[in-house]
Amino acid sequence: ALSSEDAWHLAYYVASLQEPAPLHLIAKAHRVNDELPTTVDDPRWNVAERTDVPVRHAVDANGEWSAPATVLAVAFQAVFNDDAVAFRFLWNDPTEDRHTPRDTFVLALKPEGARGDVVTLQAWPTASAPQLDLCAWSAQTGQTMEMMARDWAGAVTGTGQDAAELASAAHYEDGRWQLVVRRPLEPHAPRGAAVITPETFTSVAMAVWDGGNATARAVSPWIDVMLPRAAE
Repeated sequence: ALSSEDAWHLAYYVASLQEPAPLHLIAKAHRVNDELPTTVDDPRWNVAERTDVPVRHAVDANGEWSAPATVLAVAFQAVFNDDAVAFRFLWNDPTEDRHTPRDTFVLALKPEGARGDVVTLQAWPTASAPQLDLCAWSAQTGQTMEMMARDWAGAVTGTGQDAAELASAAHYEDGRWQLVVRRPLEPHAPRGAAVITPETFTSVAMAVWDGGNATARAVSPWIDVMLPRAAE
């Protein structure tokens, strides 16, 4: 159907659409001395290191695989100053679902005082699961709520006790969500929330629901984020 020349043109075009997957063992945040970016297209994201994280479908309480996840990876960047950190998350989602069942994204942080490995999010929560610090964004409300929870249900519905709203902004275009979430390094609420300390590692993980594939949940492994010291 195509000449050899046209086939090569098509191959080069497809290659131009591909994005390299920057996989890092440690994700490094970018330090700024002024205000943090608040929009998905702020030019300061262009200088922040990007880390792509594979996600896979979770298992249910009986140990059974959930429906295969639609979302296969999440890319994120982090920019911080002396007071707060802003994350930008990017993931491909074939449908924009703002009504029930809706698209949902959760950033999980190991809470302050947690020691050792917190159980993998792929099978979380188990009967002995600790509370996690969950920052949950809903495409329906456009809000991001941070709460301590042992169960996904509270995070997904935004009904956790002592929940605190975080500044956020999201945009969907051409099959991709972009989400910016800004969070204090030392939040006053919810009680027990993770403290992010510069020059140390902070463990984060992500969970994604595609409203168009409502029975599936995609979860990531734990990723260490480093907030480097200021240049001298």
